[in-house]
Amino acid sequence: MGTGFLVSKRINHLIIDFKPLTPRICILRIRRKFLNYSIVNGHAATETSDNEEMDGVFDALERTYDISPRNYIKIAIGDINAQVDKEAVNFHMTGKYSLTNNNGS
Repeated sequence: MGTGFLVSKRINHLIIDFKPLTPRICILRIRRKFLNYSIVNGHAATETSDNEEMDGVFDALERTYDISPRNYIKIAIGDINAQVDKEAVNFHMTGKYSLTNNNGS
């Protein structure tokens, strides 16, 4: 398990920093002409995980967002609800191997 970014060689010179903070969260900082970006990528525990693990991921995500410099544009991406519904109406999007998730719904 791990989280990361796929970055084109064309923008390698714009990367300020990359830090994997936990197995579920990492941050990429990108330099731009007028403003810099902090992109936080994370994926949360699913409802099959215990509440303590779920809370830990959201706490770490919030801390990661907060440590980014104030003058950066902050973008949070990722799979915060890692499992989706298994109802027949969603089968064409999710397939037959999805699970139910009620995180945050």
